[in-house]
Amino acid sequence: MIISEIPTIKDRKSVHTRLGSRIQFIVILIFRGYKKIKKADYQHYLCIMYKYCEGGVKVLKLEPFTRADFQVLMDWIPDAFFAFQWGGASFTYPLTVEQLEIYLKNSNTENASKYIFKAVDKSTGKTIGHISLSNVDRVNDSARIGKVLIGPSESRGNGYGTQLIVEALKFAFDELQLHKVTLGVFDFNTSAIKCYEKVGFKKEGLLRDARKHGGKYWNLIEMGILEDEWKALNLQRT
Repeated sequence: MIISEIPTIKDRKSVHTRLGSRIQFIVILIFRGYKKIKKADYQHYLCIMYKYCEGGVKVLKLEPFTRADFQVLMDWIPDAFFAFQWGGASFTYPLTVEQLEIYLKNSNTENASKYIFKAVDKSTGKTIGHISLSNVDRVNDSARIGKVLIGPSESRGNGYGTQLIVEALKFAFDELQLHKVTLGVFDFNTSAIKCYEKVGFKKEGLLRDARKHGGKYWNLIEMGILEDEWKALNLQRT
């Protein structure tokens, strides 16, 4: 469902000045747009929030992950199941400095094939998440998101995951000028799948019994988003 009316520039400034908070903005959107929307289309709704609610939504920023961040990340990985769900076969539990040194090597440099970030809450300066953009292919203009994590349990369920993915996509499409970004997610991780779909990822296939852990095989869902799909959502514009 396409929202048939979007605020003008004047409206945007007025809304931002009068309201100043995401909750109030949503209330106004519901009352002004309910009859227009009729049925929730979360992608467009998310687009409106990111586009017109300056300061009330985008509270995360990405910064390069460094050796100084190792201990924080290690503290977030509580057991082998969690480690495998987060990092696949790339890591073994418990996470160690040596593993992270290998992970960090040759990343975050000019023309690197891998970028690793920590997510920082801009209001507190606290590191609350982690994400990587790897397999950067500058011939086919593609890359792969992975190692997605909102670390502190109290920070989960607050929309940080969606913002984390959006910021990574901004870097991929706006900074690196890529054409496609992919990711893989285990089929039982329904909350992550919903998060990825909210920001525009589409399911592209199912890899059956793709990974083995604890004597059991896990299915992997492949998802992707193209640059024109990203631009259509206008998530990067304020």
